[in-house]
Amino acid sequence: MEILQVNEDQQKKLATVLKNFRIQLFEYIVDEDKLVVYDDKFHIKRTVTDYMEYIDHKSKIHPDDREKVKTVIYGSERRPSRDS
Repeated sequence: MEILQVNEDQQKKLATVLKNFRIQLFEYIVDEDKLVVYDDKFHIKRTVTDYMEYIDHKSKIHPDDREKVKTVIYGSERRPSRDS
């Protein structure tokens, strides 16, 4: 896998776009059930462990949309519990 090099000017431009359009970068790590949110400088802003549980109990996602989010993350299959 090739790692792209980004110069400081490109990073500043992208940070401006992200800020102006109120876009947040994040990644979901399936094997760890963890959501990582990045700031506009691409540093970790926060992490949410046990994200599937977080969606059900603490998330700002509207209750009607929570299952939709889970479907996007896992497709049509439900993730097996950690106890299995």
